[in-house]
Amino acid sequence: MAVESQTMSEQLPPAPQTGNHRVDAALAEFGDIHQHDAADHHARLSHVQEVLASVLENPNPMPRPQQQQ
Repeated sequence: MAVESQTMSEQLPPAPQTGNHRVDAALAEFGDIHQHDAADHHARLSHVQEVLASVLENPNPMPRPQQQQ
């Protein structure tokens, strides 16, 4: 049975885009965690969690898309 070897970045889809720049940046940081030393993972995951919690606690209202008439 042949097993293809793929890097982690080839296996993961790109981070989703939410339209909220803070959330998008946090998700991108989470998505590339495998590119950093394992010793840094806890700090990076904690930072992502703090950003996401902050957005949930204090969301900035997003402007609604203008409707075409």
